[in-house]
Amino acid sequence: MLYLCSTQYAPGREHAVHALDPDLGITWPLDDLGGDFVLSAKDAAAPSLAQALRDGALPKYDDCASHTAWLRPEALPFPS
Repeated sequence: MLYLCSTQYAPGREHAVHALDPDLGITWPLDDLGGDFVLSAKDAAAPSLAQALRDGALPKYDDCASHTAWLRPEALPFPS
């Protein structure tokens, strides 16, 4: 995950995938403890990974790497 904050917060430019989507393959620690997850309304309403991919709602890696390089050239090299 990469956060780039080069301008004021703009909710329309935010990307999200539902954190509990099984397609992400994340084993959350609470799974082992039988705990409950608490998600904000925004996070609970986030699309699944498959839906976000279908909708073209996720940024492309190369675009993110280029933008990061523009912001912080010293952060290179990025694998592409």
